[in-house]
Order: sequence, then structure tokens, then C-alpha cells
Amino acid sequence: MKKIILTLSLGLLTACSAQIQKAEQNDVKLAPPTDVRSGYIRLVKNVNYYIDSESIWVDNQEPQIVHFDAVVNLDKGLYVYPEPKRYARSVRQYKILNCANYHLTQVRTDFYDEFWGQGLRAAPKKQKKHTLSLTPDTTLYNAAQIICANYGKAFSVDKKIKKICTLISLNFIQLLGCREYSIFLQLLLFYCWHF
Repeated sequence: MKKIILTLSLGLLTACSAQIQKAEQNDVKLAPPTDVRSGYIRLVKNVNYYIDSESIWVDNQEPQIVHFDAVVNLDKGLYVYPEPKRYARSVRQYKILNCANYHLTQVRTDFYDEFWGQGLRAAPKKQKKHTLSLTPDTTLYNAAQIICANYGKAFSVDKKIKKICTLISLNFIQLLGCREYSIFLQLLLFYCWHF
């Protein structure tokens, strides 16, 4: 009995005195790129939220449905990887836009260890779809109008012309306010439709 008590006492003493080693995960401040990478469109001036124009595609079954990726370059590293010293520098969000009713569904969010949604991917185990109705006169609504006008319906216009119209108009979002942008949008859409 004394041996059991002595063994338990030594075991408890050892367990209590052992230091738990935990990886230090200090806040990592990041300096996101200031220059916009080719193929990405910044939605709001001085905000690191972009649309990857190469990821835009129209659903074959339902032409009013447009799929695209949004990318956020982070200003603070997120520890989402199993390795203690690896952290995410960007987030890529797969979205679906319904051009018939301007509902935007966020399908999936992935973290990447490099900017622009590149590098090693880490995905949360559980993800839920979130759908919201876009509000008129907001930056995201204006961007959705441009995407829908150029991709959301079957056009006889050349694909390159549609892409150029989209890039030009999305780049103007960050230069103009929402009200001024509405006038510009109407003119640009008229031009793109009748080109």
C-alpha cells in the first residue's frame, strides 16, 4: 500500500511540476501588397478586398448564376495551420451571384499562407453557406451589376470585350462614390450592351 501511495505521489508531483510547452503565437502584423496584382480588381479604395477576374464563370445550366472568388489580403496573420509558425496571409472566398435577384451566396472560405489567395491552403472543417440580398447603392451591389451585365446573360458580344468592360467599370468603383458611380454605370452598361 505504501508503494502505491508513493508511486501516486511521485506521479502527481511530476505531473504538477512539468511545464506545458505551448508554441508562442504572437500577433504577426503584415504589410499587404500596395500594388494590385494583374487580374484582381480592388472593390474599395484603401481596403484589401478584391475580385479575382480570372475566377469569374457563368453556370452552364443557369445563365443568371455567376461564380467568382473574392480575395482578402490580411493585415494580421491568422494561425489556422497545424504548424505553429505558419500563418495565413490571405483569404479566398468562393461566391455565387444570382443575377435574377442579386442574392450573393458565400459557399466556401479558404485560408492561404501567401497573399492573393496563393500558396498552401487551409480550409475550416465545417463551413456553412451564407446568402444575403445585396443592397442598392453599395459597392458590392454596383460590382454585382457590372458582373451580371457582362457575364450573367448570353450575349453576342465577344468575351474579350465583356471582360474589358468589366475590368474598366470595376476599377472605377474605387475612384467614384456610389451616387456618381450609378450614372457612370448606366453609361458604361449602355456602351457595353450596344458595342
